[in-house]
Amino acid sequence: IKIAEKKNKNQKNLSFLAMDGGKLEFRDESIDYVLSTFTSHHWKKPLLIFNEIYRVLKKGGVARIYDGYPGNSDEEIDSLLKFPFNKLPKIFIRKMFSFHGFSDKECREYRDFLIDIGVFREIKFEPYGFMIKIELKKA
Repeated sequence: IKIAEKKNKNQKNLSFLAMDGGKLEFRDESIDYVLSTFTSHHWKKPLLIFNEIYRVLKKGGVARIYDGYPGNSDEEIDSLLKFPFNKLPKIFIRKMFSFHGFSDKECREYRDFLIDIGVFREIKFEPYGFMIKIELKKA
């Protein structure tokens, strides 16, 4: 956070905060955009966090969650990794993302749950490079 603040010190409408994803310290419907990168594999209760994201998003707000995804092809992995990381065995990359990301099964379960409760206007779970991109739009 200190590095981000230093690099963005001239941005008056930008702030960086750390807090518990299951108890966001924002009012209901007060946030336009939520971004999470490479954190969701640490979520002990992901459905609680999806609920909090919904609670704080304004109507029409968007959440984008990116994390590792082990289901990519060798070509996709090769196209995204630069030297020296492109020399790592693909099985190692997939194994790393299987521990630090969403599996196909988890993606299906979370997507199905979010569709079943029907609170988001749009729900997308799609591969994005060697990551999974989850995009949620609030109705």
